[in-house]
Amino acid sequence: MASLVSIVVLNYNGRHLLGECLEAVLRQTYPDKEVIVYRNEQELFEKVCYYLAHMGQAEMVRRAGHARALRDHTYQRRFQQLFAEIGLS
Repeated sequence: MASLVSIVVLNYNGRHLLGECLEAVLRQTYPDKEVIVYRNEQELFEKVCYYLAHMGQAEMVRRAGHARALRDHTYQRRFQQLFAEIGLS
């Protein structure tokens, strides 16, 4: 069974670096629902409390990420992407 990967980003440096960070995450094909961004400890604490209080929503995010990992992160898909990038598709 594939593991769900969650990406948590501390954004204390501001907007100009966040865009570059999120672009790198998106290039890795992770859906935006799996990315949690926070600015400080207080905001992180609030998000953790939110998801603990809304376990149904947290479960929906977990399931969506798991389904995407099983669908899109296979050796066949990776080789197709690799071959396309080097012009062998």
